[in-house]
Amino acid sequence: MKLKVTRPFIKMTLALLLLSIGVFWGVQSFGQELSAEQKEVTNVIKIVWDSLVKGDYETVDKLWHKDGAWWGAAFDLPQDKNTYLGGLKKIKFPSAEVKPVEVKVVGNTALMHYYYSFTVAGNSNVMSGRAAATLTKLDGKWIVVGLLMSSCSQLSPCIPMPSK
Repeated sequence: MKLKVTRPFIKMTLALLLLSIGVFWGVQSFGQELSAEQKEVTNVIKIVWDSLVKGDYETVDKLWHKDGAWWGAAFDLPQDKNTYLGGLKKIKFPSAEVKPVEVKVVGNTALMHYYYSFTVAGNSNVMSGRAAATLTKLDGKWIVVGLLMSSCSQLSPCIPMPSK
C-alpha cells in the first residue's frame, strides 16, 4: 500500500509535531522552575554536601536538627545526628555533587528528592544513588531533620546520577 502524502497530511503532521514539542517543553520547564523557598531548601542540601568536601563539620552540624536522623545505604537502621557526624568526621570526601529531582514545600516542612555522587579518599570508585531529605523551617531558616540515602549499587533498577 502506497502512502499518499497530501498537503493536509503534511499540515496535520507538522501541527501535531509542534504541539508535542510545546507540551514537552512546557512540562520540562515547569519541572525546573523553583520557588524562592524551594531554592532555599536546595541550597541547604548543597551546602551540607559542599561542607563535607571542605571538612567543615561545624556547618553540617548547624544545618542539621539536634534530633535529626540519617539512614545511609550501608546501614540497617537510622543513626542519630551525633553518631552520623562522628562517622563522617573519619572520612575525607574529595568531591561530592547533588542534582535535585523534586522539592516539595508544605508550610514549614520540605521534602527534597535528589541524586548524589561522591568520592571517598583512598577509593577510586564514585559512590552514587538517590536520596530524600526532610527539612523544617525553624526561626526562619531551613534545617535538615532526616536523610534517607539509597546506593545505586544496591538498588535495582537505579539510574545513576545524570552526567552534566
